[in-house]
Amino acid sequence: MSSPRRTPVRRRGPFDTSSLLGSLPSPGASPRARSEPSVAPPAPSSTYLATVSEPAKTLSPADAAEKLSPLVVVLSLNETLLFRPQRTTKGSVHPIVRPYLATFLSYLCATAAPACTETKGDDKKPSGRPIQLVVYSAARAHNVLTLLRAIGLVPESATTDADGACRPRKGTSAGAGAGKGAGGDVLELVCSRETMGLRDKDYRRDVVTVKDLDKEWDAMGVSHDEGARRTVLLEEEEPAAAAQPHSRLPITAFTVSDPSSALYRRSVRELPTSSSDGSDSALLSTIHLLDLLRLESNAPAALKGGLVRGAENAARRVVREREGKGERDPVSEGEVRNEMARRGRDVCKREGVEVRREWDDKWKEKAQGAAKGDVKA
Repeated sequence: MSSPRRTPVRRRGPFDTSSLLGSLPSPGASPRARSEPSVAPPAPSSTYLATVSEPAKTLSPADAAEKLSPLVVVLSLNETLLFRPQRTTKGSVHPIVRPYLATFLSYLCATAAPACTETKGDDKKPSGRPIQLVVYSAARAHNVLTLLRAIGLVPESATTDADGACRPRKGTSAGAGAGKGAGGDVLELVCSRETMGLRDKDYRRDVVTVKDLDKEWDAMGVSHDEGARRTVLLEEEEPAAAAQPHSRLPITAFTVSDPSSALYRRSVRELPTSSSDGSDSALLSTIHLLDLLRLESNAPAALKGGLVRGAENAARRVVREREGKGERDPVSEGEVRNEMARRGRDVCKREGVEVRREWDDKWKEKAQGAAKGDVKA
């Protein structure tokens, strides 16, 4: 019997919301080929399309903090936050972390609900609505939890419920550390391959998968229209967002050309500064973009309207002004990426988050201090 036809997953479709920079592959990366699933991916629902067609409104940081519900940030794992050379249980034990991952997690934790609204001093001005953190991975549940334990997002005791999801906050009172990292409860929800509703043969094959956010909203008890307005999916693959295409916050794929060069840092591995893949600063740029989205009343509408491209154009203008260039003078993609990363650093400074390329096992502790205003960048 012949093997199923395999097609590259990194294809562009009619709902692509990436900017030119956001859609670029990582240096030296080759597209991963996956089989098509036996069932066609879900199309965007009428409720979703109606919601993202509503006008986007940008609020002041104070108004956003007071009037808007938390921004739900759904994180992918492999090739977004980290890289595992072998997609196996053993390969999940010491993942290779993306540069600035500890900084990124610290920012998310420091701005998480209710930590960013309840623990900061009275003199700390609000910087926008808080963040609510969710993980959605196409890996199997036991591998997902192994990866999350390695980077400190769930405790060793974390397990999945009968529906295949993990709810780290379950049994933890909101006033006893929710959002502050106590007991590993930074996350609101973790979904994995088991929650995707795949047919058995697709579950066992390497197929193109869709991270349908309807399942997340159902698990969180959030209506689909409300969920759509305040949810973004940080995802490097466009097809993964087929059900909610305008909710995708694009990021370049993180792949490692030479995994053997990675250095062990306790529960993870990281790339040396000399590595060509080690100069990646995409997570700093993402911090800047999330900071903008914290002010938007309708996150996917803002993304659909060109928020990412607008941020890149603003960065391009700054580079031109700083270097005395004219409007028609070219600005390289590298210069734009560097300026976006610089803006992410500025956000971290404002939030009291330490910026470091290297992995830091103490990131959660420091994020708690940043939320309280005790730590300076």
